[in-house]
Amino acid sequence: MSKAKNILTSLNDRIIIRDTVLDDDNVVHVYIDMPESQRICPDCSSDICWICDHGRDIKVHHLPMARKPCVIHAHLHHYQCQECHRTFYEEPDWKCKGTKMTCELRDQLITDLTHYTNKKEVARVNGVSTYFVDKALESFDAGTPDDLPEIICLDETKADVKEYDPKTGKYTHIKYVTNFSDGSTGQVLDLLDFKTKKQLIKYFKHNFSADQRAKVRYVCSDMGKQYLFLAKDCFPNATVCLDNFHVVKGLNEAVDNVRIRLQNALFSSGDEKGYDKLRKLHKRFLTAAHNHTSYWGDNYASIVSRLQLYMEQFPDLKDTYAMLQYFHDITHDIYDYDRKIAALELWINTFQDSLVDEIRHAVKTIRDHLPYIKNAWKYGLSNATSEGNNNSLKTIKKFSFGTRRFDYLRKRVMLVCSRTGVDRSKPKRSVFCRQPAVSFFYNDFPGLEEYQLATDLVYINGLKGTKAKEALS
Repeated sequence: MSKAKNILTSLNDRIIIRDTVLDDDNVVHVYIDMPESQRICPDCSSDICWICDHGRDIKVHHLPMARKPCVIHAHLHHYQCQECHRTFYEEPDWKCKGTKMTCELRDQLITDLTHYTNKKEVARVNGVSTYFVDKALESFDAGTPDDLPEIICLDETKADVKEYDPKTGKYTHIKYVTNFSDGSTGQVLDLLDFKTKKQLIKYFKHNFSADQRAKVRYVCSDMGKQYLFLAKDCFPNATVCLDNFHVVKGLNEAVDNVRIRLQNALFSSGDEKGYDKLRKLHKRFLTAAHNHTSYWGDNYASIVSRLQLYMEQFPDLKDTYAMLQYFHDITHDIYDYDRKIAALELWINTFQDSLVDEIRHAVKTIRDHLPYIKNAWKYGLSNATSEGNNNSLKTIKKFSFGTRRFDYLRKRVMLVCSRTGVDRSKPKRSVFCRQPAVSFFYNDFPGLEEYQLATDLVYINGLKGTKAKEALS
């Protein structure tokens, strides 16, 4: 009885506990009596309402008692208004409207959903079925934000969910969703079920005024053209910052494409062993030079010998590898903004006329987005907030064993990634370096300026006829 009193004190001080029973299924049944009181008519707001009959009995699920499911049995009085003659049942303030659970249980279910778990586990801990978890999530209002922050981060990710379309009465498949986050606090402001330029512009212009959009100072995104057009049309005072991660990702893809092309040539020529050895080095070609000794450890010497062997055999692979490593050195070792921009321009001039198609394509992409890359370096901003929230979205789908409905996924992401004062970043691990922080790259490759002179000679020797004469002149 005392435990029942403690757990029901927050409901109403005037509640009288009549009996407490533990049944054979380990479920605690608490029988309560509520005092008779006048109720206000929901139609005419009259306070002259009398009890007209015996009413009805209800069962309401509550928070677990001593780790056992708890069910509250109450009696609702039936009232009749003496002015409009309408009859109605009383609605206790401690009961969640439209459900058979208390407000405290609803709040506890929503709180548990803010963690990386599935609804079946949340229902088990609270002693209810998954039906109550769905009802609690439906009562959560995840509306659009009222205002815009100074730093906006945008990124799309794959979701593969469905959304009900009331116009057609069918479910439409949504492959990609857009993550709209606050770059200052790391919170998810909204999860959008589209990613096209037209829909993004319509969303921001419809939900936010021109004055609110004018307060945005920075827009961080990847290389998607829809975000560049969005910043131009909706945020007139914003500076677009391109995330450095996507720049390096594009260079990694260039190195990987060259490696795949060469290893396929080995396979077609009948050298299956060479194909297999080159395929196993795919991660080694993408490792930055300043991480060679710490990542490879005792295998450093053998990995270096294999890399050098294939670089001597394939000059295209060597040039692509040098392009990636020189860019890593620019972003990792140069901290002065002016020196970094000068080194980047030298890097572009060095590799923009390369004979390798993958190198020219990667350099052209960076040259087209050069102003946005400079802005990210100048202001020290990135799109890491949206990338981390996308990782949280994938983690939610993983713990939920897949998600079908977009509204369920959106509310879960808003609950998990919209909490204030929660640090979701992982602690940095200290890496033990077994060897000095040196790399064969700094010994086998010259500086960027010397490499540019060498590549100019190779480029001229590779040309024929009138193109070589024009280059020499």
